[in-house]
Amino acid sequence: MEDAVEAHRTELVVALCGSEKKHRQSFEKIRRYAEGIRNESGKNGTPTFGGGRTFVFVDMKYDAHNREMITDDDDMKVDVVLHKLSTLPPEAFGALLKWCEATSAKRRQKRLPPVVVIDPPNAARVVMKRSTLAKALEGRPVPSLFLTPRSWFCSCGGGALEPLGWRDTDSTVTPDTTEGSCEWWITKTDLSTGPSYTHRMVVWQGPVPTNGIPQAVMKLLPSESQTYIVQKFFLSALPFVLKVYCVREYVAIRAVSAFSLLRALLDGYSSINSNREGFQPVCIDSQKIFANKDVWDQQNPQLAQHWQRYLIEGGEAHTQCKAIAAQLSQTLQLSLFGFDLLLLPKDLPSGNQPILESPITAEAVGALLFEEKGVGSPTILLRTAVPMVVDVNYFPGYAGMSEVERRITEMIESSVVSKDC
Repeated sequence: MEDAVEAHRTELVVALCGSEKKHRQSFEKIRRYAEGIRNESGKNGTPTFGGGRTFVFVDMKYDAHNREMITDDDDMKVDVVLHKLSTLPPEAFGALLKWCEATSAKRRQKRLPPVVVIDPPNAARVVMKRSTLAKALEGRPVPSLFLTPRSWFCSCGGGALEPLGWRDTDSTVTPDTTEGSCEWWITKTDLSTGPSYTHRMVVWQGPVPTNGIPQAVMKLLPSESQTYIVQKFFLSALPFVLKVYCVREYVAIRAVSAFSLLRALLDGYSSINSNREGFQPVCIDSQKIFANKDVWDQQNPQLAQHWQRYLIEGGEAHTQCKAIAAQLSQTLQLSLFGFDLLLLPKDLPSGNQPILESPITAEAVGALLFEEKGVGSPTILLRTAVPMVVDVNYFPGYAGMSEVERRITEMIESSVVSKDC
């Protein structure tokens, strides 16, 4: 234990807890970045991290047989745990909490600060399920800076839907749907992250499903799930999703085309008849639909540049997204997360129809969102669009976000320094 006390003076030990995929996706990049800084510091003799301390990383794994967390070093040395528990078995949550409690108690005996966990497991757990996220967002401050879609909870056994996470004030932009009226809906698994089947969703049209999800929709849903969420689907949203990535106060934004999603829906639908039965439901895989983000940017460089300019740090749109991120962080008690924003026209098209008729082209969308003359200033449609949060994810992959490794190491360092003070 004396070694742990001495190590605390010279090293900042971070335990990395997650699946092998998460190690490849994020942890290894953070490790390489910190090692690069350490090597550079060794050349010029200038300490970089933690008042002279260097970053040391250890692996933390879940031992399913003994239902406990184990590290490949002395537990007493661990200052910080960086995790994505959603990539591990559900029992890992309790195991990590138990490990932290026991290790922190031992550290206190040696007058060391308790282990810092980024972020608290119970907070990260809330966003793992769409139902608990919807309920949590009901507690966001008033006035809210964003909308959430009207949502219902349903089990595979059928029965009436349980309303979730929807405020009366949202009806100013997303009017309530009356029983009997025909609307667009999307059904998703309640579990929002982890297994590949959670990316499988079904979009359909019909009356309010007050008595349960239609059988035609149920047949297309993944059988691995026992619980689902039904949400109003906004076909009239601008055909882009804003991917917002957050590391504490730092926010990066990327616009991702939803063209392929709209085409899949509009091309995949065949009318059964013109009455209330609506249309054939369409099954989509969200990972496959948005798989070629970089390819789209390369194929449409001018529109991609317009978006980059519009979302530049310090601009009006970036400032708005940063304020939304701060409100989400306050509500969910998270510092390492991402979320998706839909942009709804201030005046929704009648019948929740697409703002553009098929075929949807980059040129047509560009003319709708950005002025053709000059530098491509945003049109009034884009500037007045109402943001809606449709998804929140703890510790995402941060695809396309620069400086993420530096931001995360700075966050780790500041978290430990605040505990030492």
